[in-house]
This record gives sequence, C-alpha cells and structure tokens, in this order.
Amino acid sequence: DNYTVLNVTLVNPYQGLKVGPEWNELHTFRNVYGTPLKTGIWMDYTTDIGRVTDVHFGPKWWEESNLPGAPTAAADRQALRDFLLREGTGVDMGRSDWEYLWGVHVSGYGTGMVIRPGEQGTANAVLFGGELLDCGTALRLVGLNGIGLSATGCTFTATDAAVHAPASFVTVAQFNTCSFGGTPRAAVSLEGRGTLTFQNCKFTGWRESAIEAQAGTVSVLGSSFEQPGRHCLFGENVRRVRMLGNRFAGPPTIEASCADA
Repeated sequence: DNYTVLNVTLVNPYQGLKVGPEWNELHTFRNVYGTPLKTGIWMDYTTDIGRVTDVHFGPKWWEESNLPGAPTAAADRQALRDFLLREGTGVDMGRSDWEYLWGVHVSGYGTGMVIRPGEQGTANAVLFGGELLDCGTALRLVGLNGIGLSATGCTFTATDAAVHAPASFVTVAQFNTCSFGGTPRAAVSLEGRGTLTFQNCKFTGWRESAIEAQAGTVSVLGSSFEQPGRHCLFGENVRRVRMLGNRFAGPPTIEASCADA
C-alpha cells in the first residue's frame, strides 16, 4: 500500500516491480529504468489511483551498464534480445481503479503492455506519451472495465500486432494522435465485441491490413493510412463501422462483409 519507487535502475532482475495481488492503493513509479527479463511491472487489485511516470524498459539498460556480466558480445546481446521477445512483458496490468501512465517506454519485449482481468476485477487507464516499440505485440487488451482505456500521443510498433484485442475484449479503448505500425500482419486486430476508436491517428506499417476487425465496433476519424494496399478488413460479425475524414496512400481499400458498415 502507498508503494513508491523513484529514481531506480533495475539492471537485470527476472521480475522488476510488483504490487498486488493483495489489496493496495496509490502506488507511484517514477524515473525507473532497466532490463527486467520476465516482467517489468506487475500490478493487480489497486483500488485507488496508481501512477507510472517515465519508466523505460529495454535491452540497452543492461547492455550499456558496464557492469560485470553485462552482455557486450554480439552473440550475448542477440541471446538477450531473443529471450525478451520470446518471454518478456513490459507492463502487466490486472485490476486498477484508475491507472495513470505517462511516458512509459518499452522496447524489444514479447508484450509491451497487457491489460487483463485480475483476481478481483479489471482496470481502466489513461496512457499518454508512451512508446511500446519493436515488440511482438505492443499492446494487448485482454479485458478492461466499462470505463476502459484512453491513449493519447502514443506510438505502438510490433511484429505480430501493434494493438491486439482478443475475443475477451468487450468494453472500450480510445486512441487519439497515436501511431501504429511495424511489420505486423494487421497493425490493429479486433476479435472481441468491444469498441475501438481512432481519432487523428496514423497507421504506418502492416503486411495485410492496417485494421482487421472480426467483431465489435470501430470508429476511425481524421486519421491517415500511410501506405497503399488493403487498409481495412471488417468481418461479418462487426456491429458497426464509422470512417470519416481519413486520408489514404493510394485509393482507399476497405473490405467489409458486415451489414451495418
């Protein structure tokens, strides 16, 4: 309870910071750097506002530490990076009744951030000025409460999905002035019946579709699709699509088999 970590570097712990699953409130993590090997921040059962500010996780903090045992040889660096992409999670969020995250930077992890049901409920969060870069999946939305997630001014890049909302996602996440890319098959993948909204966003890289939705509701307003090809794919179980005032590289290519698009 009232757990504060300030001005700390975590060189190569297996797990970094943990709060919960016991009841807790008002954690503050600020100016935290490091290379946690398994999980950077794990949180659950936070019933009053948590704050995560200026947190940086990635392989370079251990590689460039000049400490004994740091992976300096090319093979050792590659082994570390392969392990993080296979096993690592930057932020693992269970229940949090209002989580404020500002300037969270995670690079090179299998999952940059996951928001999922905890032992005693789900989370809602505000994410501003974050970078989840070069991850397997940058942001995975397994489940939030009805207030959901608001993300502003963030960048998400990945090889599998910049944002993945699986079938368990049934609430809402809103993105404003965010960027999504990397080399995923679909930059944004929505499988659940929840709602994803994008306003003033950029979709910068994908292999098959910028947005692929199999269910739920999607709104894309005043956003740009920065490469040609198929921009959106909406399956028959998508409830509603709203696309207004968007810009496309080449002709807009939108495939929709849903009835109310």
